Amino acid sequence: MRLMNTWGVGVLVFGCAGLLITACATIDGAEKIPPPDLIKAEHVIKHDIQWAQAAPLAEQSETKPPPLPGSENGKGALVDGLQVVKLAFGKDVDHRQLQQPAESFAADGSRIYAYLALANGKARQMITVDFKRDDRVVYSVRLPVGRSNNWRTWATYRAHQQRAGEYAVAVRDQQGNELAQGTFSVIGEQSGARADAR
Repeated sequence: MRLMNTWGVGVLVFGCAGLLITACATIDGAEKIPPPDLIKAEHVIKHDIQWAQAAPLAEQSETKPPPLPGSENGKGALVDGLQVVKLAFGKDVDHRQLQQPAESFAADGSRIYAYLALANGKARQMITVDFKRDDRVVYSVRLPVGRSNNWRTWATYRAHQQRAGEYAVAVRDQQGNELAQGTFSVIGEQSGARADAR
């Protein structure tokens, strides 16, 4: 009976020793894992480095020059709550929409429409549309602009034979500030003949 007890104790001791050896081997061979505080600190450092590298790209995107007033790819200048959203030229206006847009027109006596879409965040005010040829104002018209985000209006100019040439159109507010600009040409019979001969 004593031999059996002794044998059982020996097996128990040997089994515990094996488990202890196995546990020690596992601990020695395992990858050392840093404490949670060190993991958090390392993550914050990496995050800050990534943010610092991305910051200059954001600064470069913010320094792009704004589009020119009256350009096709951008709106006109915003002055005192008034902005020209669109300035274009065409041969007619139907249901407040520009028809047959163009940049050159035949000198046949037909009308040229200078079409405007404006955003006005303030009270009703007046704008002036100047038609210039050879840097001289040859025709000017004043138009009212009500308070709206999509106010549409237009000015017209007759394309007579004696008015052939290159034109610049400037839109100004009632203080004289230029809001937008655009260009078109009136082609007469002689200039059209020279163009066909080329």
